[in-house]
Amino acid sequence: MGGYCYISKDPEGRATDYNLNHLVLQSDGTYDLVEGGTTKAVSEKKGVWTIEHGSPSNVVDVVLDHAGYPIEINRNEVRLLIDLDIGVWWVKPR
Repeated sequence: MGGYCYISKDPEGRATDYNLNHLVLQSDGTYDLVEGGTTKAVSEKKGVWTIEHGSPSNVVDVVLDHAGYPIEINRNEVRLLIDLDIGVWWVKPR
């Protein structure tokens, strides 16, 4: 639960396309997702989130409606992984 910031290490992306992105997971099982930026239209989506077993079986995902994000937890932060190949994820302090 909590508020997550969007991180992108993708050199092809422009920060102004996603600088307004944020994700909030509520304790009641709902979420609020805002995507966009100063150079890209902003959209908001609300729905239901759950925690489910991912693939492989030792992975746990946060699922927003039907989109799953593997969870990575380290000492200082929690990440919801979008695409590790280009370095894109949601993050919040732990």
